[in-house]
Amino acid sequence: MKAQLPLVADEASSGARGALISLADKSKAVTAEKRLDVSELDFSLSWAYSQPDVYSPLDLLPAARFAAALEGGAQLAVDFNGESHGPGDTGPFQSAVLGEAARYGEFLGHLANVQIKAGVFFEVRHEFSSEEVTAIEQASRLLNGEELEGTWQRLSMTVTPEGHKGVEAALAGSTVVRDVRSGSGLSIVVQGNEIPVGQVVDTLDPTKVLSWEELDDGDTPGTTKLTLVPADSNKVTRALELAGA
Repeated sequence: MKAQLPLVADEASSGARGALISLADKSKAVTAEKRLDVSELDFSLSWAYSQPDVYSPLDLLPAARFAAALEGGAQLAVDFNGESHGPGDTGPFQSAVLGEAARYGEFLGHLANVQIKAGVFFEVRHEFSSEEVTAIEQASRLLNGEELEGTWQRLSMTVTPEGHKGVEAALAGSTVVRDVRSGSGLSIVVQGNEIPVGQVVDTLDPTKVLSWEELDDGDTPGTTKLTLVPADSNKVTRALELAGA
């Protein structure tokens, strides 16, 4: 079984020859109609998928994964009140946007994962910017414990007098600094809603000092601005800092 989608009766009507039962999943994206003909002791079942304009990612995700399974070649079978109807007993799954729903399923999985692990839940519209799609996927991967690789060009940091010794030790008579780690809090914004992801740590490949600049800081005399650039490789690895680490 590739995917399973529960449907509940949404509406029912009956007449002399039989009954019509309308069903839908929680998101109302997948709907079905079961027509019962008592005179011929037969039934027919029709399906449809339509993309809601506004929805909860957690509610729509099962429907999108169900559509993705059908798009991937899965056959449709129905279990209705204990009666099983295999492939061939049901009508075709009608949807002009079935392919879109299938591609959308992976993205919805990332968005639902971020909402669950961040504990921030809200409904969304169907339209997302490319920046939002990238931020959601990266946040989901970080929350799953993955490390992300990227590139960097320049990093500036403020070094207090207490931190000078550490920097000097890292330099060790050279202009190359190794094991540079930079931490910061990461949040993403999705359709105007801020989602705190957590504290991330960026680890740089060996870097070299571009410049030192003494700052006129009345509160902390001797504070210096240190600017680093890649020594060779410009790779940076980003990971989510675990609590207590």
